[in-house]
Amino acid sequence: MPVTDLFTEVMSEYSQDKRQNLSNSHEEHMQVDEFYREVGVKKLEEAVTFWTHYLVNMKEIGKDSKNGTLEKGLRKNEELIIVYGSARTIHDYAAFQQYSYACNSSTESNPQNPYEIMIFYTQVIVDLKYDFTGIKTNPLDLLRLQINDISEAENEKLAIKAYRDVMDKLGVPKSESKKNK
Repeated sequence: MPVTDLFTEVMSEYSQDKRQNLSNSHEEHMQVDEFYREVGVKKLEEAVTFWTHYLVNMKEIGKDSKNGTLEKGLRKNEELIIVYGSARTIHDYAAFQQYSYACNSSTESNPQNPYEIMIFYTQVIVDLKYDFTGIKTNPLDLLRLQINDISEAENEKLAIKAYRDVMDKLGVPKSESKKNK
């Protein structure tokens, strides 16, 4: 089996639609959604752009972290996510914040994994994009854009482990058909 097919298979093990009781029917939220679309379109666009910028420019995370730009941006986007984000977006952002806190407050024995950071960013982007446009995007497509050498066996192993770890942190259950593999 080609390496990228294995990574795709692992990603399909997780049911993105069955998320710790966070999946809500579209019809249920039409009125609330309409309100937020009218009021918060620009704000959601701002949040999607912020997260996408750092996913596409991962090297800037370190630089902006040192000069304080990243922290200011995260605080501003935290406000946008709390006010305009869906329950799922807030949940995923909170998991990312807990992950970041745990990594930053521990010793060097628990550094942030670049693959995990990329996967968290991707998940928040996918959530925000859905909140903003109603369009579901496959996180795998965004990861493939950023992980150019995913087809190399060692990188694939690291990416698969990171993906499974992040999905566990997000509380995403494995799909029933994939649990036995």
